[in-house]
Amino acid sequence: MLSIKTMSTGLTQENHKTFHTIRALVVDEDVVYQNLLCRLLVLHGMKVVGKTSHLDQAVGIYHDVAPDVVLVDLSSDVESRVTRLFKIKEIDPVAKIIVFSILNFFDDIVQSRDGLIDAHIVKGSAAKEIVGTIHRVVKGKGNKY
Repeated sequence: MLSIKTMSTGLTQENHKTFHTIRALVVDEDVVYQNLLCRLLVLHGMKVVGKTSHLDQAVGIYHDVAPDVVLVDLSSDVESRVTRLFKIKEIDPVAKIIVFSILNFFDDIVQSRDGLIDAHIVKGSAAKEIVGTIHRVVKGKGNKY
């Protein structure tokens, strides 16, 4: 019979990252894409702790649930929406933000916003790319910006 002492592995911070379920907040005006993205996350072992169509609501949700990562669509009204992302950074300066956009030139827009956005994914990217980017950003490895 195994004792509790034998079963204890002594979790380190690195081990915790391995076992930790990634908690995500999804923000997208397109409810169909929002739901598809949520399903993708859940299928890959992540937990959706909030979803909304409005970035203003996302700020409140972020404050309440403190997710590991925020996935935000910035395909429309880019300047206004980027400004709202700063509110999340005011709550948590190390918040992890991944932007989804249909815009291929989006990289140029956000590179000037040093530290605001951790990665950019073009909408329509493969599931493997989306999930891989989320894992890299949450673990603090391979941030794009």
